[in-house]
Amino acid sequence: MKKADSVLDRMSEFFDKKGSPVVVRRINKGYSIIHESGEPVARFRPRGDDSNCVEILWWSHRDKWDHIGDLGGLFMDLEKALEYVLSDPIGIFW
Repeated sequence: MKKADSVLDRMSEFFDKKGSPVVVRRINKGYSIIHESGEPVARFRPRGDDSNCVEILWWSHRDKWDHIGDLGGLFMDLEKALEYVLSDPIGIFW
């Protein structure tokens, strides 16, 4: 039987409610947000044991997940991170 994942469920529910055409997948200790076209949107990497605090990564021009900013990662609580990706204030996700 597959183990329940509350973070995955919360993320999927958030994007479903907003009508966003994405799929959320748990991959290698993180969560990838993938557009229905197959293009990567964002990735959340939980910070240590706190699954409510995540680092937000973007799919860079180097075709890999990368940190946002030059001084290390961008960390937020899960709800704020979801809103950040959806609003895309710096134009790197959508």
